[in-house]
Amino acid sequence: MVSVVKFLGYTLFFIASLLYFLPKAALYYALEKELQNYKVIISHETAIDSGFALNVDDGTLSVSGIESATFSHAKITPLIIYNELAIEDIKLSSAAKSFIPLQIASVALHYTLINPLEVAGSATGEFGEASFSFDILERSMAVTLKPSERMNREFAHTLRNLKREQNGEYSYVKKI
Repeated sequence: MVSVVKFLGYTLFFIASLLYFLPKAALYYALEKELQNYKVIISHETAIDSGFALNVDDGTLSVSGIESATFSHAKITPLIIYNELAIEDIKLSSAAKSFIPLQIASVALHYTLINPLEVAGSATGEFGEASFSFDILERSMAVTLKPSERMNREFAHTLRNLKREQNGEYSYVKKI
């Protein structure tokens, strides 16, 4: 019994040490380089390894050479079984101001080994609250939006492109 407990203790310690000393900044820059193949560039950011997570501050996101958004803080937590990307204080480019409010308070993406074929997430901002999921195998995206009063009032033309549900929420499903 004691040897089993010791074995489990050493195994958990090894896994925790591996996650703690994982070169998260190097993995982030490798991912950033891979995103360049899709014309997505993150620039002006500062990446700081903080033990079990990687903090990325003050980044600018550009897609196809067009500055699309800025963010003040992102936290990447790679824990093998459960991985999370949390982004705070996002400001979209003024090019989107006729479609949606430009300020997004937070976005959180989750990926788990329990459900390895889905990436799920949620977002809150001036537009209201949204939850979304991406099915990797089916290559489909589903979004549910609970719009704010401002979104209902000023961006009704955008909401017309979404399917209105009976509970007042809007949904959007797209195969990619």
